[in-house]
Amino acid sequence: IYCVHVPVIIFYDINDYSLENNFINILLITLIISYFTFKLIENKFHKDIKISTKKFGTFILSICSLVLLCSYFISYLSNNFLEKNKDNLFFTKKNHQKNFIKNYNIHKKNNYTKIIIIGDSYSQDFLNILMSINPNYEIRIIYSNVKCNPFKRKEKISLDCYFLDDKLDLLKKSNLIYFAFNWDFEKTQDLKDYLDNNLEIEKKSIIVGKKYFGRFKKNKFKNLSIKEKSEITNDVSPEFEKLNKYMKNKFKKFIDLKTISCPSKYKCKLFTKEGQLISFDGGHLTTKGSKYFSEELKINTYIKLISQN
Repeated sequence: IYCVHVPVIIFYDINDYSLENNFINILLITLIISYFTFKLIENKFHKDIKISTKKFGTFILSICSLVLLCSYFISYLSNNFLEKNKDNLFFTKKNHQKNFIKNYNIHKKNNYTKIIIIGDSYSQDFLNILMSINPNYEIRIIYSNVKCNPFKRKEKISLDCYFLDDKLDLLKKSNLIYFAFNWDFEKTQDLKDYLDNNLEIEKKSIIVGKKYFGRFKKNKFKNLSIKEKSEITNDVSPEFEKLNKYMKNKFKKFIDLKTISCPSKYKCKLFTKEGQLISFDGGHLTTKGSKYFSEELKINTYIKLISQN
């Protein structure tokens, strides 16, 4: 079983089948193949075989060399792809801080609306959206590692993590606070509990919903026309719909990103009407994707608050 399950999963993944929806099929195929390989191959060769140390060492060295060579080749191809498509890819945390974040003095009195965005890599997507709407916004981002939960203090905390109360002075000096995370049910509830206990922060807080476009392979669409691309929708997990509905019920001030990109409950767009890819990995936005969302959000009540403050 341990030798068979990975190739079966890879087969389903390569052919764009949903792993979640085909779990039973994957399990059954794995068990059937494992049974026949055990009966027809392993049993026949299950005996002591003497292998010289020299041959065994040569074999292991050859396998390691092959793995390293393949890794280098894949890395080379990936780097070339990133270089050629750098204008369409997600801006990393480092690039955000270098190119987009205006580290204004939040304690200084001025006429600008002081905005704070709190979150993981999804918050950086939201930053790109706001920058596409108005590059002159005064924004500070408080980045949270995806493994951290800033709403719930723990006894032992990583150096990369923080608790939101540690940033309380900064939050109080702001006019608007946007929370943008790769949400799950636990983190959503923890934020709700935190805001219920901090009403001053809750009054200026706006929660940005999760965006998700499902699993897909970009190469599958390369020969399609612009019209065909613009009409494509992709399957998304029912859990995404449940989470989005759960969040809308939890928070009064909620920006629903799902309604922008998903024409139905379990189907989401992959391309803009110009045939540009919205997300490069199913979760994060391309630069064209950021502009697509910014056009849709310009009239959103909770984005217009920036100009009203």
